[in-house]
Amino acid sequence: MRKQLFLIILIISLVVVGNISLAVCSEIKTLTDFKSSAFIKKYPQKKQMDSWALRDGRYNNSFSFSLGDDADSWFSIEVVTTSATNPVICHYGIMFHDESDPNIYPTKFTNQIKTVLYDFLKSLDSNVNINEVIGYVNKRSTVKCSQIADAPMKMFGKYSFRIGTVGYELIISIDKKK
Repeated sequence: MRKQLFLIILIISLVVVGNISLAVCSEIKTLTDFKSSAFIKKYPQKKQMDSWALRDGRYNNSFSFSLGDDADSWFSIEVVTTSATNPVICHYGIMFHDESDPNIYPTKFTNQIKTVLYDFLKSLDSNVNINEVIGYVNKRSTVKCSQIADAPMKMFGKYSFRIGTVGYELIISIDKKK
């Protein structure tokens, strides 16, 4: 009992003094949060971020990443914010593209893509049931759509997901509900 009490006091002391930082995953709310997220730190960008205004006043921010060592395999994330001056995130679009083997068109939901998606969801919001979302993506990943808006919407927590294959790309569209 004394050892346990001593350890508790030691941990509290270290936290108060600042020698230990306790990382708590919190929800990504702004573009700045996303740019400094654990996900961005783990997956370096393939090229610089592009940004542009959308017709409805929102702002699109496009990030491109390599998917492993193969130059023909990549993914991009579109992060849509409410505006350029108020960069609160309202939408994510994730596109996985693999040209490395013409026999695997359209892009398959591989273990590598599952890992990327897991890391993204873990970084996005600690309250999302990641395994449930990944199961749904696995189920929907082979369903072809002419556009992602045609895919059925499914809610997971405060996020709505649309998943499907458009052309050769596996697309995951995520909207944050207010």
